[in-house]
Amino acid sequence: MKRRNAPALVILATASPNLVSCALSGHRLEGNDLAVVRELQSINTIQAQYKSEFGKYAATLGELGLPASGDKDGYLLIMTATPSAYVVRANPKVFGRSGRWTLYTDQSAVIRQNRSAEPANASSVPLPEWLAKPPARSD
Repeated sequence: MKRRNAPALVILATASPNLVSCALSGHRLEGNDLAVVRELQSINTIQAQYKSEFGKYAATLGELGLPASGDKDGYLLIMTATPSAYVVRANPKVFGRSGRWTLYTDQSAVIRQNRSAEPANASSVPLPEWLAKPPARSD
């Protein structure tokens, strides 16, 4: 069965971040942090499409048509998956310099954050809905 990566490229192109700062509870989510939130949104969308087409979640970023290294905007993305679930963690390469948040998402598509070097997990605080919502597409 031949895979099609075109949907992944279209979604990534429409979800690319503008690097405008967003206020969040007195903290700023900007630059690399915002770019990685948008990347996690894209991964959630692509995983849903992948599961719909293949009946399981992709096990690697490479299967989704993304760089397998997980290196993105000063963050390292690590994905683990089973046929019925997946988890993506995004941690800054150098906390405080390349990013100020650790992020977590899974098949629920909720993006969770931690404002310390400790990795975010399923119990971490979700990003506010207005921020975690993917940008509107302009077709």
